[in-house]
Order: sequence, then structure tokens, then C-alpha cells
Amino acid sequence: MAKRTIALILSLVIIISCLPLSALAVGSGNSNYSFTDATIYVENTYCIVGKTVDVNICIQHNPGIAGAKLCLSFDDRLTLVGVSEESGVFGVLDYTAPETLSNPCLFNWDSLDAVSNDDGTIMTLTFEVSSEVSVTDKLAINITYNYGDIYDVELNSLVITMVNGSLNVIDYIPGDVNGDGEVNVADVTEYQRFLAEIVKFPPEKVAGLDFNYDGDTNIADASMLQKYLAGYVVSSGE
Repeated sequence: MAKRTIALILSLVIIISCLPLSALAVGSGNSNYSFTDATIYVENTYCIVGKTVDVNICIQHNPGIAGAKLCLSFDDRLTLVGVSEESGVFGVLDYTAPETLSNPCLFNWDSLDAVSNDDGTIMTLTFEVSSEVSVTDKLAINITYNYGDIYDVELNSLVITMVNGSLNVIDYIPGDVNGDGEVNVADVTEYQRFLAEIVKFPPEKVAGLDFNYDGDTNIADASMLQKYLAGYVVSSGE
């Protein structure tokens, strides 16, 4: 029995090591966003001072896009260091990469006869966060286009709603309840001790333990953390 328990814990640790910072963050999955019109949006997430973070640019209610030009701009305290679009929903189109990852930065897709019809992630951006930012800062990431820059296979211009996003600067890893730099089953135990008032946390840390964003820190948040550790796909309530 003991060997089985140890094996389970090791499996959970391996799962956690493969999960991104944003797994327990606001907007960590496309299901958290619901739009009624064709929309391209920036997923909100967290970032840590001086670290890198991945941010998804996504589309919902794709009307069938044969070409697009998107303009990305972002807070000066962010540096764009990488772009991944190969597996994105625009992957069926021909991509022209920007000459440099500047601010603002332009991204172009076109095709002779292909069309993108799927919803999902268009591209994933990797930003480096300046060491000059402060905890609780919000770093804007904006996406825009000019009418005529997004069109269908008949070259008809499409109207797409653009929704900007942001990064919330934090100084802890979401789910790292005991502050040891890891997210594992020890954090579940520490959370339960907090709920039982065996340990005390300062107010700013308590606010960071509201994983489901319902305004309370309670057993529901501990349950969400347990599911995350077990490999469930969890998302915030926001």
C-alpha cells in the first residue's frame, strides 16, 4: 500500500512539472471565454517578475478566414521573445513571420485557396517580464486590425471583434500554498491546515488562494487543487 501511495505521489509530481504557470490562472483555457460574434481575443493570465510567460491569441466563431493581418502591441515592460503558430488554427494558411519581434509587431497569413474554419488558438506568444514591474501591476497586451486586413476565400472583408488582454503580476506560483516553489500534494495538506486554522496566512496570500474566483477561500478551492494535481483540466470561475 505504501509503495502504491509513493508511486501515485511521484506520478502527480511529474504531471505538475509539465503544467504551465497559467494552469490555475484566469483565462487558462478557451472554455472560460464565451462570445456571440466572430472574435479574436488575448487570453488573460498571470506572470512573475523577471520570468517568461506564454500567452495565447485565440479565435471563436471563426467565419472562415483565408487571409489576415494582425497587429500586436504590449506594455513596454514586456519583451516578445518567441512566437509559435505552426499548430494554430491558422496553420492551414501561409504564414509570413515578422522581420523582428518588435513592439508593435505585425503577423500575416494568406493563401491561394485554403481557408481556416476552426476555433481555438491562433498563436502562442512568449514574453519576458521585466524585473522592473511590481506585484499587482497589470501589463496590457492588445490585438488590432484594419478593416480589409481579414478576409474570406472570396476576398470579402470580414468584421471581427477584437478583445484585448493583460498579465497580472504576482510573486508566487498559483497553487504553491506552502511557498516551496513547487505545486504538489504538500500544498493540499497546507491548504487543509489553513482551513482548519492550524496555520495562518497574511491577507494578500489568502486572496491568492481563491482558485475558483468565487470570492471565498474554502474547501472548494482545496478540491480544485486536488483535481489539478490528479491531472483534471480545471479552469477558474471568471
